[in-house]
Amino acid sequence: MGKGIILGIDFSIDFTQMAVLDDEINPRSISIGTEDNFLIPSVVCYNSELNEWSAGDEAVNKSRLNNSTEYRKLPEILKQNYGEDLTKQIITTYMSYLLKVAVNYSNGKLIKNVLVTLNEVTPEMIELITTSFTNLGYNANDIKIISHSESFVYYVLNQGKDIWINQVYFLNFDRNDFSCRKLNVIKGKQVHVADVTVEDLNDRMTYDSVKNNMDMADEIVADYMEDQLKEMVKEVQDLCKEVVAARFANAGVGSGSASMYIDPMLFHIPLSIGDRSETVQDTSCALQGTRFPVEGDKVRLFMQWGKGLPAQHLDMDLSCHITLPSTTEVCSFFNLQAIGAKHSGDIRSIPNKKGTAEYIELDLNELNRVGAEYVAFTCNAYSNGTISPNLVVGWMNSAYPMKISERTGVAYDPSCVQHQVRISQSLQKGLVFGVLKVKEREIVWLEIPFGGQTILSLDTQTIEKYLDKLEAKTTVGELLAVKAQAQGLKLVDIPEADEIYTREWALNTAAVTKLLLGD
Repeated sequence: MGKGIILGIDFSIDFTQMAVLDDEINPRSISIGTEDNFLIPSVVCYNSELNEWSAGDEAVNKSRLNNSTEYRKLPEILKQNYGEDLTKQIITTYMSYLLKVAVNYSNGKLIKNVLVTLNEVTPEMIELITTSFTNLGYNANDIKIISHSESFVYYVLNQGKDIWINQVYFLNFDRNDFSCRKLNVIKGKQVHVADVTVEDLNDRMTYDSVKNNMDMADEIVADYMEDQLKEMVKEVQDLCKEVVAARFANAGVGSGSASMYIDPMLFHIPLSIGDRSETVQDTSCALQGTRFPVEGDKVRLFMQWGKGLPAQHLDMDLSCHITLPSTTEVCSFFNLQAIGAKHSGDIRSIPNKKGTAEYIELDLNELNRVGAEYVAFTCNAYSNGTISPNLVVGWMNSAYPMKISERTGVAYDPSCVQHQVRISQSLQKGLVFGVLKVKEREIVWLEIPFGGQTILSLDTQTIEKYLDKLEAKTTVGELLAVKAQAQGLKLVDIPEADEIYTREWALNTAAVTKLLLGD
């Protein structure tokens, strides 16, 4: 047929779309009538009075005339039992119309090859479409018919490797179908295998159920993709555990070990991979994401600063952000009492050498009663400059009152402290140092700097995303348990074993990574 263009036809139930690829390999979608109308109704009409066939929008219009018969859902025409001759006539009419539209759009250029994509490809449908084109003067070798799944694979694999090397999802939603295609490339030494699965999602929503409420459709799709991401994370975690188990099984048991003790705290410490290496602490007494069970029904946050410094104006602020089901609240120097939280008051100056403090008392019973989801702990430098080094933040048992005075400073019983860290380097104006997950009754240690003089500058979405990231991580304890199982070690409940792994050991991230993941 000489030089010409390649025509692509996406032959779908309700509408068909077309695109051309010219000699310079430039793809262009074909519009009908107007610049932004790319949908061609998959409809054919026959008027017996006029003895006339029509297709597309013209067929829709002429179907309203007397003596007209309309044929819809053309990709499924073989299921409609029209008879062999009528079926061939309908498909040939429609393909002839599409070719005419494409030639007109391309200013009369010849069409040398045609690619047709269908949702479901059968030998019968291939023969029917191929025959319609050969009846129109084409060679069968110039016609290619593939499924939507196959075309999805070709499309993805023609993108950058960073796209298809991971799982790729394609959602299809029209009047008749809501489904998701998932592409998983199984990598081999020489040949990669592309595996596509199709999940039927029609039980989640239909065109009629959301046509007047697209916000509902957005929410349903968002929920589905969130579920898929969680499933993907679990698959990665399971694969990681399989790799670790195989490595330890091949290595065998070292030094004749027969038993192992894992500190329960290690099941609350995520594996430190992908986190920033530096820390705000003077000593590594907690890794980011470490979860601390709450003791009792009340928690007292505290922030101490200025110890050893001469008397001066040095205003640091302790605050918390409370996330409720439909709103948020802040407890800080400008709002001393919030739901389930009470602030000790604003301290703006430090006494000579003694330092001072602020604290917030959290009532877990009250927070749980109002359905609070989590409480974020922050400290800010209100004065000029950054958060002061040697500032101490943490939480403690609130059974005993803390007495604070701008003149005499602060005094509290260190034995009441459940967790604290000392800031050893200058930071931005703010720091998120923990989150109380109310329902789970646990506190997650964080180190997230943020700008701004007060908690009002905090972006809570950043915290939520970071918590999701930490939640998705495999814990140190989980991988140690995999090691024990792979090497046949007996797990014991007391630190009397051949291999002992404690919280102090886990703070050495280099040692943890080397043991569990190798060099």
